[in-house]
Amino acid sequence: MASNAIHEMISAFAAGCMDRKNHKTFREYVEDGGEMPVGELGELQNVISLLPVILELEKPTPELKDKVAKRLISLQDEIKDKIKATKQSTKTAAKTVISNIDEEELRLTPAPEPTRVEDIPPRPTSPKTRGTEFYETAKRVNPPAPTQTYDLPPRTINDLKDNAVSNSIKYIWFALILAFLVLASGLIIVYLSPQEYSGKIAELEGRISSLNEEVVSTRELVVRFDDLIQFMTYEDIKIIHLNPTDNTTTGYGKLMVSFKHREGLLELKNMPSLGSDQAFQIWLISDGRSYSIGSYVPSRAQRYISISDLPYLPNNIIEMVRVTIEPLTGSEIPQGPAVLFGSLNEVPPAATPRRR
Repeated sequence: MASNAIHEMISAFAAGCMDRKNHKTFREYVEDGGEMPVGELGELQNVISLLPVILELEKPTPELKDKVAKRLISLQDEIKDKIKATKQSTKTAAKTVISNIDEEELRLTPAPEPTRVEDIPPRPTSPKTRGTEFYETAKRVNPPAPTQTYDLPPRTINDLKDNAVSNSIKYIWFALILAFLVLASGLIIVYLSPQEYSGKIAELEGRISSLNEEVVSTRELVVRFDDLIQFMTYEDIKIIHLNPTDNTTTGYGKLMVSFKHREGLLELKNMPSLGSDQAFQIWLISDGRSYSIGSYVPSRAQRYISISDLPYLPNNIIEMVRVTIEPLTGSEIPQGPAVLFGSLNEVPPAATPRRR
């Protein structure tokens, strides 16, 4: 390949304007290890890549844009006019052809008697050409003439109505048959699998009963601790621990009071048994006088006994709380034996000094 041709091929390849034949020749030359100028292809590609940056973008003038737009609009109108003219000419030609056709030519006419093969005179022989063998061996056979024609009567509106009614009756019968099949299949399923459904029903009933039991237990728990929950919302709660008066009594308890709201909660455990006409009466001792805050009989179902209407006493003058056994109707002053006692202002035990 000559040197000038090499330079031209490199320039065309870098610019991307090489045709297929030259591109194939140039690729074979490169693959065969032909000599090429060092760095020329890279320099050309760099220069060509900078052309979009160097060249300025020329914008057409508004007058030229208007001329092009008007020309495009005129071409569009000309194309539409040509399409309309072509359609009109096609319609006119079709009407002319249809009007020239005679109605008698469309009717069926009896065909002539078929010509027998023996009556056909032999054609003069001529030199055979390619493609004439089939036509020389073919025999012309005319179709037989129709023996009878049938005219279909026109359909009336009543016929259409009858047809619609018959179709609707068919649809109704189809729907009835389908409903019967669905009902029969449902009855068969219910009849064949009663044990499965009964087992599921029993399982659901067991789950419902267990859920009912959980609801009842939760409700009882809420009712049982409802007083405690409401009482714990008070901000001035004092807790008094009730201890047995002697070693013979195993009972103990706890009294929680709110002097601001004049309410309290009493908890008694392992208390001695009472007679049918006896109750535990709680007393507040202040300045040697006893103030009753009620008589109560504990029960297993009620853990906390609610106390209301506490006497108007400041908590700093209350010396002691005492629980005694009194008649069921209550006493004005303590008369029965004391079983529990507690102090409102308990003094914490002194801390034992550490040895150094």
